[in-house]
Amino acid sequence: MKRLVMIIALLLPLISMAQESTARLGSINYLDTKKSYKAIKLGGDIKDLKSEYLFKLSETPDASGCYVYTYNDPALLNFGNGVVLKRLQVKTYVGLVSSIYLFFEKEDGNRVRDVFTTAYGSNYTQSNSEEDSYLWKGSLATLYLTYEKELSAAMYTSVAMDKIISQRKANSASSAASDL
Repeated sequence: MKRLVMIIALLLPLISMAQESTARLGSINYLDTKKSYKAIKLGGDIKDLKSEYLFKLSETPDASGCYVYTYNDPALLNFGNGVVLKRLQVKTYVGLVSSIYLFFEKEDGNRVRDVFTTAYGSNYTQSNSEEDSYLWKGSLATLYLTYEKELSAAMYTSVAMDKIISQRKANSASSAASDL
């Protein structure tokens, strides 16, 4: 399984380079090309992050086989546009970054959304006009933003790694069911 994940992780940059010529700021292609929050790359090795800022939350993986880390690099906690993140977390699967979580105060939500709209365009899905929840959906990465609660969040997710994790969970459930 780790070999499959590594192969996919190696192929994704090649796809990104092919898309880079068409990726422009303000488009969903920009999300697919960047696949990152600043220096944290979806599909990147967790070992590429500065270890002095990285703290594993548990030595035991979650139900998906993933580990979650808090990353306290001051340069990355400064989101920009007057927003300082309250917390930054990274979720990994077999040592590769599968998701990036940004936590911020609710009152910063409009400024965060403005930055994302500038970067990835206004081609997002909104759950309904009365909720502050947005989804930018690329072919390689997704970004979900919600700022309805006091501590609000944005979540970058690798589409390919999410499929692998979902398949692993389905296989595990199927295996358990056949043992009944």
